[in-house]
Amino acid sequence: MRDRAPPKYAGIHTRALAGTASPRMAIRAMCLQCVSYDVAEVRACQITDCPLHKYRPYAVEVADSGTSGASQDQAATTLPA
Repeated sequence: MRDRAPPKYAGIHTRALAGTASPRMAIRAMCLQCVSYDVAEVRACQITDCPLHKYRPYAVEVADSGTSGASQDQAATTLPA
């Protein structure tokens, strides 16, 4: 059974299925479909064994592990909740 995309995402879903979407758009469509079109769930995705996990849209970038502790603390306080 194929779920229907909400009207807000119908265009991206249709283009991805038709093969006319860019790779980035197709990944966005897949990630949204995977979590029932909930952007917050895409952002919070913890399925690290998914081949698309590193490419998922809406992900918050984390500080590089090579930075100093002070800059990591500062980066952590400036990220949106």
